[in-house]
Amino acid sequence: MIETIVIQSTRTLSARPSKDAQAGFIAALGDKSLSRAITEIHRAPEQNWQVTHLAEIAGMSRASFARHFIRYVGKPPMEYVRDWRLMRARSLLTDTNLSSEEIASRCGYNSLPSFSKLFKKRFGVGPGTFRRNGGRT
Repeated sequence: MIETIVIQSTRTLSARPSKDAQAGFIAALGDKSLSRAITEIHRAPEQNWQVTHLAEIAGMSRASFARHFIRYVGKPPMEYVRDWRLMRARSLLTDTNLSSEEIASRCGYNSLPSFSKLFKKRFGVGPGTFRRNGGRT
């Protein structure tokens, strides 16, 4: 998780103009409500996350949470969940010998073909190719 925070921080800081320095992933972690939801997403990516449930964790209404999340993180909550799951899967493919099926399951995908399709769309290669290439795309 630390690696992901560093990567997200670097991307956020390099991609945003200085006037937006308070926006982004780090700012979201500084917000108690959003931090609770983000921590739960990171802790259990396999959960069947819904915006309504994340809003409950954050102690906010669904609409308020969604607006707040987009304002701070720069993307909708479910897009963030998908991105986190795929980054986690990439890490598991590199750092473990787990099967693609097990990785898909641990990252919240019930279908290996669905997981493989999303992984390839995001990283340009399928999970098996990614692993065979030693974690390089």
